[in-house]
Amino acid sequence: MAAGLLDKERGDVLFSAYGWRSRLGCLLPSANRTAEPELYQMRAPGVSFHFGRVPLVFDSKEELERVAEAAPVESRKLADAEVDAICLTCTAASFYYGGDYDLQLARSIAEASGSTATSTASAVVGAMRALNIRRVSVLSPYPDFLNDQLVRFLRDKGIEVATIKGLSLETGMDAVSPGDIYRLALDVAHDSAEGLFISCTDFPSLGILESLENDLGKPIVTSNQATAWLLYQIAGVDAKDLGARYGQLWQRGARGRPEGVWHVPHR
Repeated sequence: MAAGLLDKERGDVLFSAYGWRSRLGCLLPSANRTAEPELYQMRAPGVSFHFGRVPLVFDSKEELERVAEAAPVESRKLADAEVDAICLTCTAASFYYGGDYDLQLARSIAEASGSTATSTASAVVGAMRALNIRRVSVLSPYPDFLNDQLVRFLRDKGIEVATIKGLSLETGMDAVSPGDIYRLALDVAHDSAEGLFISCTDFPSLGILESLENDLGKPIVTSNQATAWLLYQIAGVDAKDLGARYGQLWQRGARGRPEGVWHVPHR
């Protein structure tokens, strides 16, 4: 729960006009143009989103590896806004090494910033578990080496990938139209899969969620949808009343114990 800002000279708590319910922080890749507008579309009353950036223009191995160094540094700046939690809002950077790499990143951000921390990769896994998706089809904008890492990461978390399609993009993911994403998602969806995952926080897919779920008859998880859902879980905000346009995941509400989160002890 967000508190007012502190006037350090007078010792008074000042009123904060935004985020009186919760202030949520997101660390985005520097070239990302999709996450901010999509997250703000999912903003519940009394919640504010606040953004920092980590240097990442191309989804190359070299740039992805540097995110682990940059994220703790940039998180300290975001913590100055007194956010309730910080999420590394980049799917690829948080699943890149597989295993519990997502939790290791969350720990490094939490220890640097003093804020509760998580990542989009953790949010995606938590969303799939909440929806009982154990076998999934995947659509991504990624090149093959990242798709391979994504399959490995999901397998490490106990989720089997039935089919996966990537677009071999290292940058410019936001230029793919929602209509094209919709058609590609229909193509990649496999009958044996229990759901569909659309990966990447710069892949503009929020607007097609409701139609795609209706047409496929299966739950859909997207990177930004799962990110907001997990942040609301951490903040204790139930945003179920925002409606069906954000998928079956949101209709379940943001209750339960969040996974993939590193908490900072109260001081």
